[in-house]
Parts: sequence; C-alpha cells; structure tokens
Amino acid sequence: MPKLAIKTLNEVQVLESPPNGGWAWMVMSAAFLVNGISWGTVKTLGAYFLDMKNEFSVSNTAVSWLISFVISIHMFSGKGELISAASELSI
Repeated sequence: MPKLAIKTLNEVQVLESPPNGGWAWMVMSAAFLVNGISWGTVKTLGAYFLDMKNEFSVSNTAVSWLISFVISIHMFSGKGELISAASELSI
C-alpha cells in the first residue's frame, strides 16, 4: 500500500497506512449506496403518478399528498443514525 503524506501548517507527516485502516472508504460506499437506492425508490413514485390517480380515482392533490408522505417517512426514517453508527466501528 502506498504511503500517505499529510501536509499541515508546520510539517509533512508520512503515514504507512490510512489512520482508520481504510474503513472510511467502506462507510462512504455504503452511504452512497443507501442514499442512491433509497432516493431512487422514492423518486420513481413520480412515474406512477397517473396510474395511482386513475386506479384510486382521486385528484392530483391526493396523489401528491401520498408521495409527500412517503418522502417524509423516508427523511425521518433514521438511516443517518445507521451510517453514523457504521462509521464508528473498528476492525
């Protein structure tokens, strides 16, 4: 593994390996996948907007409230705490 040079104001420190053993890349990858998959799922609801409106015979407002409710549940679901907990694991 190549050496890592960290430049500070007064000196340059050379490390043999990353301070956390490279675990930060796993956390970053997991966070990217979680956000990408979960937001992708929520955003696809717009593709079904007309189908939901016709199936349930409701107004645009009712379908919009449904999609807004799903997005709010997604935002308050606490996945941030899972990512935060994973970042503090040590191998």
